[in-house]
Parts: sequence; C-alpha cells; structure tokens
Amino acid sequence: MKIKIELTHPFSDAAGCREIVLNFNGNTVEQLLSELVMEYPALEKHIFDNGELTDFLILVLNNKLLTDEALNEVITNDGDCLGLLLPISGG
Repeated sequence: MKIKIELTHPFSDAAGCREIVLNFNGNTVEQLLSELVMEYPALEKHIFDNGELTDFLILVLNNKLLTDEALNEVITNDGDCLGLLLPISGG
C-alpha cells in the first residue's frame, strides 16, 4: 500500500524533501516509522531516541492527532497521510 508522509522542518531537511510516498507492507504506524527510518536513515535521530519515540515529535494521521500509546494499535490503510510535526512554543 502507498502511504504519503508529510514532513516539516527539521524532518524535511534530514530527508531532503517535504513529502514522501512510501510503499508500505506493514500494518501499524510504529512499523511505518521503522520502515521510514530504514529508507531515510538521517531521520532516525529526529524520530527515535534510544529506540523509543522522541518526546519532540507530533504525529498526525489523516488529520487526527496520534498518541504514543496508539502507535501499535492504529492500522494504516492505502492512501493514508501521516504528518510529522515538531511542537512549537513561544509568545
């Protein structure tokens, strides 16, 4: 199945593009992230910290915010869109 992955800074800088269409044979978002890092190794330090998802990552699947707990439970479907965002604060 094909999954579209939209990247914001710094993810887009690491991957060298703002959008990736990944041919994905797994099921869960966690598996999708692992496969993404295999295809784009420079993304690993932005997504994982010692094998765990970094605290500085917001995941949005089809415009719905994902929690860390849901990564093993949410099933991906052909045509899904996953957004990788960095939280921004300020005032």
